[in-house]
Amino acid sequence: MNTFQRIQYLANNKGMSIAQLERKLKLSNGSIARWKKSAPSSRGLTIIADYFDVSVDYLLGREKEKYSGEEKSDSVIMFSNKEEFYKLPKKEQERILNSLRDQADYLIYKYNTKKDKK
Repeated sequence: MNTFQRIQYLANNKGMSIAQLERKLKLSNGSIARWKKSAPSSRGLTIIADYFDVSVDYLLGREKEKYSGEEKSDSVIMFSNKEEFYKLPKKEQERILNSLRDQADYLIYKYNTKKDKK
């Protein structure tokens, strides 16, 4: 998946089009679409990464996971003990559950993309 496709995937998961995302983040009209053929601006990437709470490296395809390794390992540890998970603040529980939903959505998207190519 290239940078544009990753951004499109994240926007779709939020029920947004690329145009809506550009307007919401006050990026120039068509700027994200231009990234299909040219290098994205660091400013634009940073704004988008912050909005979706992902790393710039994830958007650039240098990381397969959206979140840092620290967050990922925390999730594994927390889920190895269900009782510990329920001791976490509700906001942290929601963050972890949202991360799992995002990962599941991404895997489904990847599966469907591969299936459509066959």
